[in-house]
Amino acid sequence: MAEIEFMDDGDSGATELVQKIFLFKNLDFKEANALLEICHSERRHKDDMLIAENSVGHALYLIKDGQARVYK
Repeated sequence: MAEIEFMDDGDSGATELVQKIFLFKNLDFKEANALLEICHSERRHKDDMLIAENSVGHALYLIKDGQARVYK
């Protein structure tokens, strides 16, 4: 069973990892750490749906490990 692990502020090295993401590359260490303070960690299993087409999104998922697929 494949799992997707999402980042949170408790991950070792998570701040540096966030700074490597294109969207957040200009954040300094303090800003990246502040972003992680509002994050939480989730584990998802294969075939779990994160968001459905045409639904309103309320989250930004940063996938630490695993992969996600987009279906239409």
